[in-house]
Amino acid sequence: MESVFEFIDYRQFLNHYYYVKKAETRYFSFRYFANKAGINSSSFLKHVIDGRRNLTPVACVQFCAALGLDGKQATYFRHLVMFNQARTAAAILNVSRPQARQYKRKAMP
Repeated sequence: MESVFEFIDYRQFLNHYYYVKKAETRYFSFRYFANKAGINSSSFLKHVIDGRRNLTPVACVQFCAALGLDGKQATYFRHLVMFNQARTAAAILNVSRPQARQYKRKAMP
């Protein structure tokens, strides 16, 4: 499975995650993920992937836990959600500038 760092759209990452898990595990489903994330709606993940729902900050934390993301991966995912859901250029700049330094890769010697 590809790392969350390989994606610039959290919906694409969630779609990739779902289909990889579905292929690996017979019982994996939207309902299973919802239970794992502590979300009441069994179709919530499907609606998020399809762009019909957005993630709230609370749901974002729940998704990170269900996805098994921690540390930098969870932080990157949360920033990706804020970036992708931003409605104005100013909001995008507020998300991207301060956090950009966290993800810069060190130059190879």
